[in-house]
Amino acid sequence: MNYCCDELKKHLESQEVAISYRDFIREYSIDVRHKTSVQTIKFCPWCGCRFPDDLLQKWIEELDSLRLFDPFGEDRTKVPSEFWSENWWIKRKL
Repeated sequence: MNYCCDELKKHLESQEVAISYRDFIREYSIDVRHKTSVQTIKFCPWCGCRFPDDLLQKWIEELDSLRLFDPFGEDRTKVPSEFWSENWWIKRKL
């Protein structure tokens, strides 16, 4: 994994701040305290670099094409393992 700056790398790896990276949809986010939600972020808070666009919609479309409409629920066990990592979008050169 490449990072835009050493500060982002340090904070993500140490998990000392509430910033997360979900590789399977290429999404950076800030965890919302006392809730089970996140706020996506588009820029690095330390160096200001713009992050690549997230792939959530494309991920959903790919799974829909496999007729897997509830990947976090009923269809979870049917989702090919590549879709739970960055492998699916790297393979497709996204």
